[in-house]
Amino acid sequence: MLQKIKHFILPILAVAATAAYPAIFLYCRNADEANFSEILPALLLCLGAGFVLFAICFAFTRSAEKASISASLLLLVLLNFSFLEKGLKAILPTLKYWHTLPIILVAVLHIIYLLCRFLKSETARDITMVLCFVFGGLILFNTVTAAPQIINRFQAQQELKQAYAQRDGQQGIAAGDMPNVYLLIFDEYANFPQMEEYYDYDNAQLKEFLEEHHFNISYTSHNESFSSDTVQTNLANLDYIVDDTTSASEKEVLRKNGTLFELMQENGYAVRRFEESNFDFWGGVLPRSSVSGGSGAKTMNGEGLGTVLLQQTVLYPFSFLTGQQQSNFRKIEEFWEIINYLCEKPEIDDRTFTLAYFLFPHPPFIVDENGEEIKFSAVSEADDDSRYYLGQYKYCTKMMITLCDGIIRRDPNAVIMLMSDHGDRGLAFGNSPQYPREVMTNPLNAVYYQGKALDIEGLSSVNTMRKVVSALFDVSYGMVETPDGHY
Repeated sequence: MLQKIKHFILPILAVAATAAYPAIFLYCRNADEANFSEILPALLLCLGAGFVLFAICFAFTRSAEKASISASLLLLVLLNFSFLEKGLKAILPTLKYWHTLPIILVAVLHIIYLLCRFLKSETARDITMVLCFVFGGLILFNTVTAAPQIINRFQAQQELKQAYAQRDGQQGIAAGDMPNVYLLIFDEYANFPQMEEYYDYDNAQLKEFLEEHHFNISYTSHNESFSSDTVQTNLANLDYIVDDTTSASEKEVLRKNGTLFELMQENGYAVRRFEESNFDFWGGVLPRSSVSGGSGAKTMNGEGLGTVLLQQTVLYPFSFLTGQQQSNFRKIEEFWEIINYLCEKPEIDDRTFTLAYFLFPHPPFIVDENGEEIKFSAVSEADDDSRYYLGQYKYCTKMMITLCDGIIRRDPNAVIMLMSDHGDRGLAFGNSPQYPREVMTNPLNAVYYQGKALDIEGLSSVNTMRKVVSALFDVSYGMVETPDGHY
């Protein structure tokens, strides 16, 4: 009996390694931004599928080695189906999923039949051993290679946990009658010049609102990067302390524990941070909530690791079952929850510093200019995302105006910094960028300083913040040179 069990160990390990590799590879490639718990459900699903396939194949072959080879081959096809389908469609573009699925499955089943029919037991045992060592070795190699990122991520999370126990509850002694301060960040909201030149769109609605309400506007600002975590981490520290080569984990710690928050607290301000519940970028919460959002690696379309893995498999047409679209639309409701709260009288004393972060109009594209939900399939199949960005941009503008108007009506003595981190990036991460770098690094930059004039023309986000802080606390934060970084 023991001998029979030992006979199954190597074949089962080969199947397990084959099934686990895609999930482990994806996690290791994103270990600096993701926790292992994010890929664990998908990993367990792949392992479960592998064991089920092994049992089915063993029932037909009555050989552990041949069952292992058959199950591994099926796993390789099913877990990488979308790539195989793209290759097939490159030859026959008119094929649909219901065509490619039976074609690929019939082909692989014929290969499995021929292997099982003519493969000798000794050869099958050797192939099983090769499978075990190849995929086991790949898992080990990727894990060892990603070890520094895994350790950095773990240390960053521990440091943040310690900081959360002390953060935002501390408040120094205020000097005099100080105004409430609001930092409102709308991710990837393009400045006026980019919209006029590349979208032929005059954002007169926002421009007129800002001018009528005595906002100071900069049309020629440029930041050091078009990477969100680089720009916003530097903003939180009033200086250029990171660049695009700094690890995501290090940026996260420096951003959430930024010098800006410490400075505000030292000057008697209570600090509040608001953001959507599904994205822990600033360590913020929803209004009337004390629980920060869920952190984790996300694509530009808001997909987690599990969804990315699913979209590579034979089940990719059913990736909508992950609830991603529903989750995406929920974020719009949460944005309005933050806006409505800030437009009302908050249940907190004066002298507050409020950071409200909106991952919007940044992709994923969720709504049109009227706030109507866009079907996920329409965006996925679009060759050009610009019309979806423009619609979401227009709706974001309405949200922005509602928010600023509500704060000024309730708190006309406030200081409001209305910013984006960068402009529309379009295809910035492809081989052929859609816009020049100087266009993508030109953010929205406007400041309401109690209705007073404050010259910010041409200042970067960091230097704008330094100028506001200088005026606010009557100190002299000189301007710092904006690095000409690269991504």
